[in-house]
Amino acid sequence: MRALSTLLLASTTLLLSGCIIHIGGAHAEPTLHQQQTLELSTEQLASLKAEVTSGFLKISGVRGQQSVQVQADIYTYKDASPILTLKPSGQRALLIAKFDNQRFYNRSPRIDLTITVPESLMLDINDGSGDIDINSVNADININDGSGGITVHQGKKIRINDGSGSIEVTETGAVTINDGSGDIDLAQIAGKIRIKDGSGDIDIEETQSTVDINDGSGGIELTQIGGDTDINDGSGSIYAEHINGMVTIDDGSGGIKVRHTKGLNIIDSGSGSLSFKDIDGPVSVED
Repeated sequence: MRALSTLLLASTTLLLSGCIIHIGGAHAEPTLHQQQTLELSTEQLASLKAEVTSGFLKISGVRGQQSVQVQADIYTYKDASPILTLKPSGQRALLIAKFDNQRFYNRSPRIDLTITVPESLMLDINDGSGDIDINSVNADININDGSGGITVHQGKKIRINDGSGSIEVTETGAVTINDGSGDIDLAQIAGKIRIKDGSGDIDIEETQSTVDINDGSGGIELTQIGGDTDINDGSGSIYAEHINGMVTIDDGSGGIKVRHTKGLNIIDSGSGSLSFKDIDGPVSVED
């Protein structure tokens, strides 16, 4: 079955198409797979706000595109009511992809979203669970995520508030991350980096500005950093090399190795080995 409906909102166009496929499963009720497409003109809109609960979310910026285009794959159950809407709200496009408040017990309905947007459209993402992949967006990006991996390739200011799951950010402006757990990998970052992390390894390389890390546990590796670097670490090894600025470390436990910096200030080396050399500037070590 295939249905097509068109809704006109002022100068805005919303397109939906649906196809439902019954898939046999282990549950008493069959699983349903429904496909829908939506489109919304962005002629007078500055941002996309997405409120999604579960499923993967992939967003790609496209030069010259003048609308938000959404392809949705809905995996649900006969007794569930998926909600999928895309409409203007002030100066933003508002996308909602969720299910009603029914309890699904051991079942896991989801809505997988593949979205293209104008490359200059700002993004504000509120996501429950599932992987997020954003690329080629030349605008600020704000992500509030419960669980699932996050990948951002290209963007301006990036803000991420994450519960759990890995984070990878490349080729962006300033990055601010508040993370519960999961590894963090950053590379080719033009602006300041601020990280508050509960647990998981942190790997940062090829940056042009300062780095500020407040970490609970997990290894930290920094290479080719463009400015002063401050590290407040609970536990885990620290390796810093080729830092174009002062390195300041307050450490609880774990080995510390520092190479080729403009200065070094060890407030507390905690427990673990300490090694440094080729420091082109003042050195202060308190234990």
